[in-house]
Amino acid sequence: MSSLIEQRKQAIALFFQHADTSVPTLVDYHLDSFLRGVLGLPDLPEGQAPYVGWMVGNKQSSEAMKISAKGVALIKRWEGCRLTAYQCSAHVWTIGYGHTQGVKRGDKITRRQAERLFLTDIPVYEQIIHQHVTVELNQNQFDALVSFVYNVGETAFKNSTLLKLLNQSKYDKAAKQLFRWVRAGGRRIEGLANRRNEEYQLFTK
Repeated sequence: MSSLIEQRKQAIALFFQHADTSVPTLVDYHLDSFLRGVLGLPDLPEGQAPYVGWMVGNKQSSEAMKISAKGVALIKRWEGCRLTAYQCSAHVWTIGYGHTQGVKRGDKITRRQAERLFLTDIPVYEQIIHQHVTVELNQNQFDALVSFVYNVGETAFKNSTLLKLLNQSKYDKAAKQLFRWVRAGGRRIEGLANRRNEEYQLFTK
């Protein structure tokens, strides 16, 4: 049952990522067959009836920005894809494209599972930006911030001077704060410094 619930969550997350959410939406659960195909999930056993019913779509404004293909490529390039669990520079167990939730030593996944985890993780970080940023952002700024928060996490972001300056419309000063986030485990990480530089270049482009 828990596996079925997780699959439904993934399907719903995928739908909301691509649906027109300017108005509440009614969705027939029969769409599950399409969503399962996109997610690479197994079909229902032959003879088993599909889910029957409706769910109400979210009411998020159609103006809510989503990460672009450029932003996705940036995150994937810096995170890399590793199919066996490893400890990142902050000593957190990680797998796939930087996925950390529920990961433990010895875990292994396929590349398809890594893509699926990434697909469900990205909307979480998009929502963090929508929740905490109160000023207008262009696409490049939004992409850079999603990449940044994907790396440092919500708690660090919401308590950061970067966010404080940004919400005061001090875009240039906020962008320069990125260069402060280059350490992990008490030491400077060159890879983080390079990532922050690319995020800065994108934010200010």
